[in-house]
Amino acid sequence: MDMLEKHLRDLFDAVIYCYQKELLMPCLVLLYSGIDVAASLEPSVAQGVGERFEKWVERYMLSGRSLPCTAKEIYAARCAVVHTFTPDSNISKAGSARAIGYAYGNAEVKKLDEATVLSGRQELQVNVHLSDLIEAFHAGYEIYLKEALKDSARWKQVMEHANMWTVSIEPAKVEGYIAAKSSSGDPANPKTRPT
Repeated sequence: MDMLEKHLRDLFDAVIYCYQKELLMPCLVLLYSGIDVAASLEPSVAQGVGERFEKWVERYMLSGRSLPCTAKEIYAARCAVVHTFTPDSNISKAGSARAIGYAYGNAEVKKLDEATVLSGRQELQVNVHLSDLIEAFHAGYEIYLKEALKDSARWKQVMEHANMWTVSIEPAKVEGYIAAKSSSGDPANPKTRPT
């Protein structure tokens, strides 16, 4: 669990850093990618990315919270931001979900709502405070972990998936490994194979 915790803690720290520095698009990309990663941990049977994402969002981010958007709208926003850096995805363009507008910092969602109505986009756009979306993800992830830890079979599957993540290895460890293999006469080492 150490590597899982470290990677997700790093991700949350990066999201907060970007939010505090008003690096909004990187913040959103990291946030939506993080939701993707969390949803991918859940053992699933033949679910596509969108279905798995929406199911995770519904269960862990929206349940018991007052975010005004749906899981499908969050998925559509993820597609839009991650793929095009815009608020509109193919899903929202088809009318299957509203685009999401983001208030941030000390901006008020109700002011963004007023502007949305004045622009005539109230049927096409739902507005959230970015900090509420970040908090919903963080709290949802904590709930998810606690729930998954209670079921040993489920937790085993979660960790099997997490163990496939890219791991960073300190350069000194790589150099030590190379030195040990080089001096051991290991037949797998091309330097020590007879020619």
